[in-house]
Amino acid sequence: MRKVLSLSSTARKLAISNRVLLVLIIPLLILFLGSLRVFAQSFVWKEEGVVFSDPAIHNVEVIPLSDGRYRMYFHQVTEMRSAISTDGRTFEIEPGVRLQGSMPSLIKLADGRWRMYFQIQENGKGAFKSALSNDGFKWNLEPGTRLTSGGEFDPDNAVHPSVIALSQGGYRMYYDGEIRKTDQEFTWRILSATSPDGLSWTKDEGVRIDVDEEPLEADLVWNSHARYLPLTETYELYFGVQTPNDEFIDGIYLATSTDGIIFSDPIAQLTPEEESGKFGPGGQTGSYQDPFVLEFPEGKRMYYWINGSGIHSALLTGEASAPETKPQSILETAKQKLTEVWGNIKEIELPSNLELYIIPTVLLLGGTAAVVYLWRSRIRR
Repeated sequence: MRKVLSLSSTARKLAISNRVLLVLIIPLLILFLGSLRVFAQSFVWKEEGVVFSDPAIHNVEVIPLSDGRYRMYFHQVTEMRSAISTDGRTFEIEPGVRLQGSMPSLIKLADGRWRMYFQIQENGKGAFKSALSNDGFKWNLEPGTRLTSGGEFDPDNAVHPSVIALSQGGYRMYYDGEIRKTDQEFTWRILSATSPDGLSWTKDEGVRIDVDEEPLEADLVWNSHARYLPLTETYELYFGVQTPNDEFIDGIYLATSTDGIIFSDPIAQLTPEEESGKFGPGGQTGSYQDPFVLEFPEGKRMYYWINGSGIHSALLTGEASAPETKPQSILETAKQKLTEVWGNIKEIELPSNLELYIIPTVLLLGGTAAVVYLWRSRIRR
C-alpha cells in the first residue's frame, strides 16, 4: 500500500514539475523568438525615405571625399550633375554641370585621380566615354570611345556601365546589352567586358545575368551596380528586375560570384510591398531600380530610384560597415553581433498603452514564483 502511495506521490510531483517547466519555458521561448526576430531584422534593408523627390534624377553614384564629405553624381536628361553631403543622407545640389552625358560610374585610380565612365548617344545608339578629374568636380574628357554596342547580345544599345578594379590588375565593366524587338519592346541583359588599363575594352563572352534564367524568368534585368569584396574575394551585382512571374515582385536583386563571370541565383534585396500594375516610360510605376551601394560608418547604404518618386535610400546595419583590416575571429564576430542585437533591442519603441501589459506581466511572474514555491514544498515532503 505504501509503495502504491509512494508511486502516486511521485507521479504527482512529476506532473507538477512538468507544469512548472512549461510555465518557465513558455516566457523564455517568447523572449528567445523575440530576440531572433530582432536579430533577423538587423540583416534587412531598412528604408530611410527620400533623398531627392525629383523623378528626373537618375542613376546616382556616390564617392567619399578626403574631407569626410560625400559627393553624389547623377544625370538629368543629358546633363551630369553633382550634389554634396556631410552624412550621406542629406544632399545639396552643386552649381553647374559636370559633364554632358548620362549614367555615371566612377572609379578611383592608383594615383588618386578619379575616372568617370558614362554614356552618350552616337547614331542613335549608346556608347561609353570616360573623363578624368583630380578633385571630382572639374572633369576633362578623355579622347576616344571606351565601348560601343554591336555584339551578339548588345546589337542595338549599350546602357548602364558599372566598373570595378580587379584584384589581379585591370578592370571589369558590367553593362546592359539591348536587343530591340520593336520601338516599344526590347530586352536588357547584363553583360561584361574587361580592360588592362581602363581605356581599351574587350567584351567577355556570354551573359552574366540573363532574362530567361530560373527562377526569375524576367522581361528585363538591368542597371547593375558591381562591387568587389577583397576580404572574401566575392563579386556582388545589385540590379533591377522586371518580371511577369507572379511569384516575384519587380525590384532590386543581388547575385554573387567568385570569378566575376558565373553568378549565383538572384536573391531579392529591396522590393515594394505590392506592385502598382501601371506602366510608363520608366517601367512599372513604383518599382525600385538603379541601385548603388556604399559602406558608411553606420552600415551599408543603398541608393535607388523609385519610378515616379525620385531617389531614396535604405540602410543595412547587420553587416560590418567599414572595411576590416583583417578577418575577425568567430569569438569577435559573435561578440559584435550580440552587441548589435542588444543595441537594436534597446531601440525598440515601447507601446503607448504600456500599462495594459503591466498587470499580466506581474501576474505571470507572481504565478510562476508561486508554482515554483509549491513545487519545491511538495518535493521537500
